[in-house]
Amino acid sequence: MTKRAGSRRAPPSTRRGTAGPNPFIAAVRNIRSESGGLLDLLIVRPVDLPYVIAEAVAGTPDAVMLMIALDDTVKRITAASYRAPMSCCSCPQPLLPENFYSFAVVLTSCESPTNGLVLAVCASCGTAIEDIRSKAVSALHKIWPDLSSRPIEVTHPTGGRA
Repeated sequence: MTKRAGSRRAPPSTRRGTAGPNPFIAAVRNIRSESGGLLDLLIVRPVDLPYVIAEAVAGTPDAVMLMIALDDTVKRITAASYRAPMSCCSCPQPLLPENFYSFAVVLTSCESPTNGLVLAVCASCGTAIEDIRSKAVSALHKIWPDLSSRPIEVTHPTGGRA
């Protein structure tokens, strides 16, 4: 029995139809190389967004960086088709534009991080900061198996104000 040409699966480091790396896997690799073993986790709930926006408009560099990352993530979520929507990092719940969800932003713990990863957590999995943090950390351990040897510091335990 012979295999058809082109029937092989693309390696996980690339997306079908593109020669470039999968952005998610590339982000994890970049964070891993820059982190030096310590990660920061920032929780941003829908209620926190006005504060982040206000700080970004005021020109706070961290808030500007955060807004760019969140904007990019929201664009990816809304651009996904209804047949194949992006899902919560913790459960199979689809992240639809009309649904509420929070974000867990993973950054390298350094003076000026250049890499980050944004995870979305649906409202069914949690709306309280502790629940969102717990779901995000569990998801990180699944997608990044060697993370158990690295500490994750929650840098904004009372919310996502930059």
